[in-house]
Amino acid sequence: MLETVKNKMNPETFLEASENANKIPEHLLNIYHQKINNGKNQLKFDDTIRIFALSLHLKSASAYRYVRKTFGKALPSESTLRRWCSKMDCSPGFNSMALKLLHIKVEERAKKGQKMFISMAIDEMAIHKSWTQTGKD
Repeated sequence: MLETVKNKMNPETFLEASENANKIPEHLLNIYHQKINNGKNQLKFDDTIRIFALSLHLKSASAYRYVRKTFGKALPSESTLRRWCSKMDCSPGFNSMALKLLHIKVEERAKKGQKMFISMAIDEMAIHKSWTQTGKD
């Protein structure tokens, strides 16, 4: 299965994902041992664990709970994940965070002498004013 994913991915992307994936078990074990020795949970999680935790929870909440339980709650709680996601600006219109990320990716490619082409699709949605009454007068 890993070979199938590897063949579908850009070699640079696969290498980056592999490097980040190698950090995760080591980090989880460090947090687990820290908790055993100190009896306290880590208060801050680095970006690698944040991305891993959010991605895993997005794919399967039950798998996330299993990994969290197995590693002695080394991953943040689900309420922490919800709090992280609630801080994201999801208002209508252009998402400045997404545009900044695209800008960073284009700059990274430019430094390597590569070009990056981006396609943007815009859709519209009609919002109708309506009044709905429920219950009795």
